[in-house]
Amino acid sequence: MPIPNTHRFISLTDQEPLTGPERERALQMADLCENFMKHREERLAQLGVDPAIWLPAANWGGTELTPVYNAALSLMRGENLAYLRLLAQHFTGYALWGLKDGRGTVPPSDPGALNESLLERSAQPDQGAIARCNQIRGEIPAYLHISPPAKFGEVGWVVDDVLVNYDTAAYWERVAVLYRAGLLDRSAVNCLRPGSRVLEIGAGYGALAWYIQEAAPGIRYTVLDLPESLVYSAVYLEVLHPGATRFLPNYEFPELVQSGERFDLVINTLSMSEMSEPQVRSYCDGIRLLVGDWGCFFEQNQDNRHAGFLNAQDIVQEFFSRRQVLGAPHTERHLNQGIASIWSNSGSAR
Repeated sequence: MPIPNTHRFISLTDQEPLTGPERERALQMADLCENFMKHREERLAQLGVDPAIWLPAANWGGTELTPVYNAALSLMRGENLAYLRLLAQHFTGYALWGLKDGRGTVPPSDPGALNESLLERSAQPDQGAIARCNQIRGEIPAYLHISPPAKFGEVGWVVDDVLVNYDTAAYWERVAVLYRAGLLDRSAVNCLRPGSRVLEIGAGYGALAWYIQEAAPGIRYTVLDLPESLVYSAVYLEVLHPGATRFLPNYEFPELVQSGERFDLVINTLSMSEMSEPQVRSYCDGIRLLVGDWGCFFEQNQDNRHAGFLNAQDIVQEFFSRRQVLGAPHTERHLNQGIASIWSNSGSAR
């Protein structure tokens, strides 16, 4: 759906509805992830891997996540698929359904009934997000001025043909960082090109994958995540970019490493510092093999020690010999959500 070049608010009534084929693909992804969850323990036993590492743990294993996992189960049952974006605040920290900070809130049980309250809040545009997008706009080429689609409940304000909200600004920031690293710079030798292999560990609702696929068509993208989280990205990406993504449950990671497959780029943003230390170490050990001497690992995580978790970068640095810092909070290249780095092994790096 083309977004008009005005500053009007895109509400729930402006959404492009799921077509019949799109809903069918969404339901297929919901079934896929439900099966991943149902057969998880059986598959863990078959693979002979440690359940303490491959079951939800740390910030993803507490009972306080019951509302989050209930929302995921509703998607697996085929409910609220058209409002997936309004149920994804646990990935972004922002409650899009209320246009507000998501801390201390839970997703609504009936997101489709929110339009009136959204319209009331829309009278005060998110000037911070708009200003951040305007700043980034000047740092990246026009082909990266990508607007999220008005679909799945993606509400916000149209600014220069881009649907802007808090999450748009956050993902534009990561797109800009990847451009700075050359990975989305079409003039750079290390730019992702058709056939490039990308693995994202913990893809949230699929936004970064979608932006990268828009910027670099023809890449071979794999998303690996907990089944309770994977349902979001699987539905989102399979509807918007049919057939462009392979989806794997997190417990298949050891098998993926042992397969000998190699990746040009592995990505993790925000979730490693929410894992247990054994989980981070298991991923880093595998990522080091998956990228070999040629690929690289893009990682952006906050230091979560103040919350009783960890600072993932303290562990990541033990597994890679080279680091390029692309930006951090309170620096010239300011980032809002942790230090962003490209990690690689000795030898040539992408």
